[in-house]
Amino acid sequence: MMESIRLEMAGTVEQAIRLVERHLPEEKCILLWKYDVATKLLEQGIHLEQETVILEVSQPDLTKKLLSLYPHAAYLLPLKLTVTRHPAKELVEVKLVRASMLASLEGDDAARQLVEEMEDKLVRVMKRCEEQWQASA
Repeated sequence: MMESIRLEMAGTVEQAIRLVERHLPEEKCILLWKYDVATKLLEQGIHLEQETVILEVSQPDLTKKLLSLYPHAAYLLPLKLTVTRHPAKELVEVKLVRASMLASLEGDDAARQLVEEMEDKLVRVMKRCEEQWQASA
């Protein structure tokens, strides 16, 4: 079981999202949805200080394989990256939430392995983002 991976960078949430989007195709991943948590909560009258966006990401071939073999594993997908601006630290954090940890709790090793394969692709995307960010700093 691997721990979650985090990437911290200076800049804006939008810059971090664009960087992630730029590198997703390299691993044949696609962005399915961007969920702006602060905006959605504000619609309900709740003010959230920190800017937070959830990116829901899929790798279509692995997703199809996982769901064809293990339809019950649908709750693990799509994989999620959180992008949060921490005003106190003046940093943006991109974090991969590890769905494989939840799959491990279910005791389904085969499904967990497929989810880990998808997670590994997102880890590589995040590492490329970090390398590009550091090179431009």
